[in-house]
Amino acid sequence: MTSEEGAAPLHALITAGVDGLISKRRGLDEIVTAIERLHSGAGYYDPVLVRQAVTERRSKDEAAEARLTGTLTPRELEVLHQLVRGASTGGMAAAMGISVTTVRSHTQAVLNKLGVNSRLQAAACAVSYGLVEPLA
Repeated sequence: MTSEEGAAPLHALITAGVDGLISKRRGLDEIVTAIERLHSGAGYYDPVLVRQAVTERRSKDEAAEARLTGTLTPRELEVLHQLVRGASTGGMAAAMGISVTTVRSHTQAVLNKLGVNSRLQAAACAVSYGLVEPLA
């Protein structure tokens, strides 16, 4: 039982693997039903809380995606695509027709704008925010 209604704490509870989640604001009948389901081994997740957690997180992700897309230059987005594909610095330079030094500068700008410390983190961030489609 929780009085929490914020998306992040609810998401953390669900991903931590709790077997059930219900708001303290629910009626006694619903709370008893949830307890009975948990006692029988079935999980119970309050649909209102789950919907709230997912909706709030989605809107925050969409806002972050819009912010990130707007701050990256077209060339930085191209570098990001290359990073997701696992291209080396030399491979990116050849594919993009620019020098290795310029690729490094663009890569560093991408890392800074995404707030990450490595090319792998940048690639993961790009895929998770939908900036770049993952490889099939």
